[in-house]
Amino acid sequence: MEASYEKNGSVDNTADKYWRAIRRRAKVDEDYNKTIAATDMAPEAKGDWGAYSHGQLIDATLYNIRRERRCEFIAEGMRWADLKRWRACDQVNGYIIEGMRYWGSVYEGTWTNAAGENLAIVSVEDGKGNMSDQNISGVYIRPYQISKVNNSAFNRYNFTPAHYLNPLPQIVFTQTASGDKTDLNTSVIYQNPGWPKVAGQGPTN
Repeated sequence: MEASYEKNGSVDNTADKYWRAIRRRAKVDEDYNKTIAATDMAPEAKGDWGAYSHGQLIDATLYNIRRERRCEFIAEGMRWADLKRWRACDQVNGYIIEGMRYWGSVYEGTWTNAAGENLAIVSVEDGKGNMSDQNISGVYIRPYQISKVNNSAFNRYNFTPAHYLNPLPQIVFTQTASGDKTDLNTSVIYQNPGWPKVAGQGPTN
């Protein structure tokens, strides 16, 4: 369905047949056009990275094809591969994960042990706490703002286009380099864009 729509710009007979079959098996209305017509992309874009490709909002038809796929393969470990394939993660850069509201809610102070001691510990600087600081993260728990120790995602996610591809391991370059194998630039193999040839280093922009 997806490939057909991307190629033709419309839902052809083959894609239509597959789409209706998926819905028939799920015992929902086979008329997917009703769903497309009822789709408002603005609110969908707020909570679904799959609504984007290369930073651009996609149309409602393609989005619903992607959503059908998301439902079809839920919890089967395919979502990350799909998001990379769609280049749907450009807007992840700068994103901060938020959890439930804790500060100022009915939950604050209720996490206690048998002695009534509060088990929610805020200790961001030394990484010994288990709760984000309200002064930093606001009223919601931010899992990546619990500790600053060895935490590159404390302020935000750092996502670059290089993350759409995995780096080749350094051994590939040492095995294919000429001479004494120490000059990795003599290798006939090239690294994926944005990634260094030396192990243990992050990608560049």
